[in-house]
Amino acid sequence: MTRMRAISISVLVTSIGFSISCRSNLNPTANAAGAQAAPASTPTVEVTKVVSRKLGLTVRLPGELQPYEAVAIFPKITSFVDWIGVDRGSVVKSGQLMVRLVAPEIAAQRREAESRLQAAVAQRAESEAKLASDPQFAADPRARLRWWFDQSKYQGGDAGRYPVVRVWQKTW
Repeated sequence: MTRMRAISISVLVTSIGFSISCRSNLNPTANAAGAQAAPASTPTVEVTKVVSRKLGLTVRLPGELQPYEAVAIFPKITSFVDWIGVDRGSVVKSGQLMVRLVAPEIAAQRREAESRLQAAVAQRAESEAKLASDPQFAADPRARLRWWFDQSKYQGGDAGRYPVVRVWQKTW
């Protein structure tokens, strides 16, 4: 209880002290003397007319601009850059060509695939010609499978992996 009373008294004394220190000066003679002294020390300011001229001072400062948005771009395949159509800081739109890449390995793989396609088309034409010219070959499924097996590049150790051979082994 005495502790609460001590805290209450200290809060009361502190609040009275703040209110006394914050009150305004009520002495009218001091205010009048201060008001009379103010007009005697009025500052004077020199005024000039504004003239428009070029700035004669140039300052060069080093700096670096940071982009608002940065995007990392990665190619889907390993290739060489052939042409760059944008510069650093350029604004690009979706679908715009920014870089042309050249991949010699991919071009070689495409040529190889096209040659394999031509070989397969030639093999198909040959088999269709054999079917049309030889009725006994057309009637015998084993002879056709044997002919396909002989034409196949999967002979030897890889023979069991070729689908035609699996079908041939199941039908016998």
